[in-house]
Amino acid sequence: MRRPDIGSLEPGKQADVILLDLDHLAFTPLNDIRRQLVYCANGSAVTMTMVAGRVVAESGKVLTVDEAAIKAEIRARMPAVHRELAATAAAAERLEPHYAEMYRRAAATDVGFSRWLTP
Repeated sequence: MRRPDIGSLEPGKQADVILLDLDHLAFTPLNDIRRQLVYCANGSAVTMTMVAGRVVAESGKVLTVDEAAIKAEIRARMPAVHRELAATAAAAERLEPHYAEMYRRAAATDVGFSRWLTP
């Protein structure tokens, strides 16, 4: 990248590094790693990630968060989410006839041209 503050692994520099499993299907056979990263890889070949020299993910697990606590919090919040979704669906159901009538009227209004392809 031609920047003096990044681009090398040396003591005293921040290190953001991603290690890939080059034996992964996305890299088999390994022809052009740049093209294969863009067009073939989906992230499942990442084996380890370091940010600022600290390992933050390894073997498919994020090490910097309490995954079990996050899952528990999401599960605890889901009843409220379901209530909100149900209220939204009920409101949409109440409004649907009005939108359908607006659409019907708009479609029946001659505006001087047809949007349909005709032979």
